[in-house]
Amino acid sequence: MAWILLAAGIFFSVGATLSLRASDGFSRLLYIIVTITCYVFAIIFFGFSVKFLPVGLVYAIWSSTGIALVAISSYFIFGDRLSLAAFFGIGLILIGVVMVRIGIATS
Repeated sequence: MAWILLAAGIFFSVGATLSLRASDGFSRLLYIIVTITCYVFAIIFFGFSVKFLPVGLVYAIWSSTGIALVAISSYFIFGDRLSLAAFFGIGLILIGVVMVRIGIATS
């Protein structure tokens, strides 16, 4: 259940960040409302997930997965450019999360 809560938090966080971009500098009311609502739900689910999982692990997965998903999603949705170095960096971030997970599991 904790992993589902974390996944929901990541989903809302990514949605909030993409809506923030779509709000065009807080000039489009619908996207402002979606941004704020999604960030509220993201924090709620983050809070529930740290009740059951180590906060370091949750934050590592939350932030790195969010970075990767936002970067890739913005490439497809907004046409943002991603260089080969950016893809390599996303890969390193994900490897780092796996290392944190292994470190927490073995300690």
